[in-house]
Amino acid sequence: KGVKLTNNSWGGGGFSQGLYNAINAAGQAGALFIAAAGNSSANADTSPMYPAAYDLPNIISVASTTRTDSLSSFSNYGLNSVDLGAPGSDIYSTTPGNTYATYSGTSMASPHVAGAAALLWSQNPTWTAQQVKNTLMNTGDPIAALAGKTVSGKRLNVFNALAAANLPSVTVSVSPASVQEDGTTNLVYTFTRTNLNLSSPLTVNFGASGIANAAPVGSDPADYTVLTGSAVTFNPTTKLGTVTFAAGTTTATVVVDPIADTVQENSESVILTVNSGTGYIGGSPNTATGTIISEEGFTTYFSDDFANNTKGWTLGTEWQIGAATASTGQNYGNPDPGTDNTPTADNGVAGVVIGGNASTALHGFYYLTSPVINTSTANQLFFEFARWLNSDYTPFMQNTVEIFNGSSWVNLLPSNFDNSPGVTDNAWTPQQFNISAYKSASTQIRFGFNVTSTGVYTVSSWNLDDVKIYGDGGVTLPVITVAATDADAGEPANNGQYTLTRTGDLSSALTVNIAMSGTATNGTDYTTISTPVNFAAGSAAATVNLNVIDDTLIEGTETAILTVLAGTGYTVGAAASATVNIADNDLLNLPIIDLSANQTVVEGITSPQNVTYTVTLSSDSTDTITVQYATSNNTATAGSDYTATNGTLTFAPGVTSQDIIIPILNDSLNEPQETFNLTLSSPTNAQLGTAAVTTTITDTLVTAATTTLAANVENLTLTGAAAINGTGNAGNNVLIGNSANNILTGLAGNDTLNGGAGNDTLDGGAGNDLLLGGAGNDTLNGGLGVDTLTGGVGNDFFRLGEIGLANRDLITDFSVPADTIILANSLDSTLTGAINPGIKGLSFVSGNVNGSVLNASWFFKGAGFTGGALGNLSGIYVNTSNGDIWYNDSNVVGSYLIANVVAGAAAGMTNLDFVYGV
Repeated sequence: KGVKLTNNSWGGGGFSQGLYNAINAAGQAGALFIAAAGNSSANADTSPMYPAAYDLPNIISVASTTRTDSLSSFSNYGLNSVDLGAPGSDIYSTTPGNTYATYSGTSMASPHVAGAAALLWSQNPTWTAQQVKNTLMNTGDPIAALAGKTVSGKRLNVFNALAAANLPSVTVSVSPASVQEDGTTNLVYTFTRTNLNLSSPLTVNFGASGIANAAPVGSDPADYTVLTGSAVTFNPTTKLGTVTFAAGTTTATVVVDPIADTVQENSESVILTVNSGTGYIGGSPNTATGTIISEEGFTTYFSDDFANNTKGWTLGTEWQIGAATASTGQNYGNPDPGTDNTPTADNGVAGVVIGGNASTALHGFYYLTSPVINTSTANQLFFEFARWLNSDYTPFMQNTVEIFNGSSWVNLLPSNFDNSPGVTDNAWTPQQFNISAYKSASTQIRFGFNVTSTGVYTVSSWNLDDVKIYGDGGVTLPVITVAATDADAGEPANNGQYTLTRTGDLSSALTVNIAMSGTATNGTDYTTISTPVNFAAGSAAATVNLNVIDDTLIEGTETAILTVLAGTGYTVGAAASATVNIADNDLLNLPIIDLSANQTVVEGITSPQNVTYTVTLSSDSTDTITVQYATSNNTATAGSDYTATNGTLTFAPGVTSQDIIIPILNDSLNEPQETFNLTLSSPTNAQLGTAAVTTTITDTLVTAATTTLAANVENLTLTGAAAINGTGNAGNNVLIGNSANNILTGLAGNDTLNGGAGNDTLDGGAGNDLLLGGAGNDTLNGGLGVDTLTGGVGNDFFRLGEIGLANRDLITDFSVPADTIILANSLDSTLTGAINPGIKGLSFVSGNVNGSVLNASWFFKGAGFTGGALGNLSGIYVNTSNGDIWYNDSNVVGSYLIANVVAGAAAGMTNLDFVYGV
């Protein structure tokens, strides 16, 4: 009875709830429990050794150091579980039999700390156990070997500890303990020092922690401000600060001012902690927690503290809901807890074999599954619970925490969660997940585990408490958009205007962040537009006026762009920016630059070929004027249809005209019209007038005069009402007549001749041609090649080309009543024997006179008729089966295919459809 501290140079075994409770009871009675950290060279944070690893404030866990201030090779360590180091290698000590020997181990280090604690306490008998512990940890010597390896990062220094007994002890408290976030009342943290050395000022270091933000974190704004001045400093990024006691005073205060926002969030904590420093030691309590109560609390969609199973959980194999019960028998990790996360009378938890251990038999996932929860109305959604989990690692065992998003299950745990060394919780561990992306009308959560390999450790597995799903309840923030309600401003006094609009909740005033950009300068080209913009309560709109400043600069039209920026209490809509144009009145007296009119060029009419545009000034100038120019594609392509051209035109003083010459390229393709642009830009000492023109490149020469196409021009179109003629070239041409009587001659190449209206003569020439007579009485001469002849409306004459080869000319629209096929010279050149004159072997009613009808005796018609056998009479044979028209020479075996008029027309043909013609 009355023992204030014990040294515990022993350890081993798993977690014992009874031992935990006994050490905790000693702490409640004011006793220190000083324990050896262990000799396994292990990280005690993940591989704890008891009793040193129990998470209790009255335990001092001691690592071993060497005479050179290194961490002993055998010593356990742990940034969170081992408090400080002390000498433990090669320690000279008493042994049984009244002798001495040298030993090493944390069992040798722990007594150093126990002795130092006893000595320090004897000099300061009124101190608490926490003051003794804090002094030993704060006054040690910091050594590199313990940095990041122990809580203090220090090795015991008894001299410093005794010296610190003469230093003031500093504690901290807070009042009021909670405030509303509107900021009308602040959290006031009072730092108190004991009555030692009050004659001098004292500066104390402190740190801030807790859920509340001292500085913005992503889109989450800051929740409070630390009021600073001559006595208080604070860095919101590092959350570190200082508070200075004035000479003669025992207290100093730090004021935390909550920041009001419209973010829905739970109440948040601000924890200030006395950090180590010079001239003082940390007392007890050395932390104080204040709470900022949110005005926009979250909606709870589901919660359960597992007092019973009234919420409708589905319990898979080994899962139970009941009172927390400490377990035994595990050979890895820690036992089940004996109390729930927030101690209540029911002491309820959910877990795997509560008070026992999970089976080691191989099995798939066993799940604890929640009922269906409708979270579809939330914007932000969070899931939290308390976890006490001890599990083997992959490949022996895996764990999942999953959410059903309406269509599939999603695992919320990281992919490496079950990596070695597994999970070994020895305390309730809070967990939180942002599940906003998974909200649905059919949300469920489930916890699972499996065993996938033999040799798995025996573990206590899952314990769960205080499950909660909460969110913003579907409250939608106002959406802010902007439009230029007067977008055309100008010097000297034509002002512009923007209107910002908000949709949604209008009940309160709202501050919206904006920024100004563009070629115009805020405060120079228009009076300064300040940011942010304020909406009055109840107002859906806020206007921002752009008041133009007149100047004498020649600057052209400038833009002023207002952009809505992200902020607190609203979201930015799609229309986030708007532009006002400010016209310059200083351009009025400058010369105007104009391009000459659009042009159409016929490709290939000259070689080389250019299109020339003239750039003119409306008046001469005493200044040098420049302007940029450049071509750009439309349907025409630079490099194949024209040569890309760009540069700068310079007008010397007094010069008012310049030319831009653009080469046109002939690609020898018969293609539709194509266009490209020429654009002027960036003038100096002048202003733009007509700044863009379009060039049309065509393959067709359009004319109202008799014309023969130049060698590199593809097509010809005759216009007007005069009887004029058109002649192609050696290429593939399209010749189109006008409404009068035209003679169109294709020459070589595969040509298309379209007579149009009028009585036209179309001569295809060599090549495979298409002859279109159009309306009127036309004469179509196929010429050499396989031609297609379409007479069109009217009484048409078809003069066929050379015969003697199969697949001759095609007459597409032969009309028995109206059309006529001309015989004679078109055949003479291919027939053998004398010609006297006319066609050998044929006889015409009026002899060889133009227009004379074929004698009926020389006309034969029938299915399959060709006249091809030797000795058949000379004549014209019409095959009514397919429309072929044949000429037969009685002196030659075989016939000559003249044309085809299709079967329908052939059936009605007579000798009257064939006439003599030269």
